[in-house]
Amino acid sequence: MNTPWRNKFIIFGLFAGATFTAIVATLGANFVWENGMHYATYTLINRDVTGIPEGPTTPDLEWPTWIVYCAVPLGSSLMCFRFLQVMVAFIRTGDLPHHDHSHVDGIEDEKEKQA
Repeated sequence: MNTPWRNKFIIFGLFAGATFTAIVATLGANFVWENGMHYATYTLINRDVTGIPEGPTTPDLEWPTWIVYCAVPLGSSLMCFRFLQVMVAFIRTGDLPHHDHSHVDGIEDEKEKQA
């Protein structure tokens, strides 16, 4: 049952999700940049790094923390892309993705065995 209001609310929700994840990705990217990525980037391209802190390192891996924190903007960017992808597909077809959580690949259903 597709009503005009239902479709508008679904599109609004998908767009709101894309907006939220884009904001998180932007804030995360800014944090990563300020946490030492700018130092690493400027060092890589031979720019002056006077007055720019190198940034902290992780205690166990001894990696710069900005490498570990890159998971936040990268993951949020992928989620934003997925929201937009689903929204475009919904506008084109009117269908939303759905998953059968009770289905497990490789295990036959009782109905399939009886048939």
